Amino acid sequence: MQGYDDKRGFRRVPIDTPAVANLIDGRQVHGRCIDISASGLSLIMPDTIACGESLVVEVASAGGIPPLEAEVRVLRCEEPGVEVKDADHYHWGCVIDKVR
Repeated sequence: MQGYDDKRGFRRVPIDTPAVANLIDGRQVHGRCIDISASGLSLIMPDTIACGESLVVEVASAGGIPPLEAEVRVLRCEEPGVEVKDADHYHWGCVIDKVR
C-alpha cells in the first residue's frame, strides 16, 4: 500500500533552520522550518493558527544567500506532540502559493 508521503507531487527535504511567519494582523511568530518541497513546507511554531490562514514566511538560508520569502496557506495545524514529538510547539503544514 502506498503511504501518504509517496503520493506527494514533490519530495520533502528535511531541514532545520529558523523561520519567521508574518501574519496578516502584523504579528511575527518565530519558529523553525523542518522540511521543504517545491510545493510546501512544515513549520514548528509556538502558537496555534487557523487552517486556511494566509501568511508570508521567511526561511533562513546559509552562506550569505538571502532567505526564502514565500506566500503560504496553512493546510493543517497539529497540536504539540502529535506529529512532531515536541511538547511545546505546534506543527504547521503549509502550501506555497507564491515565492517572492
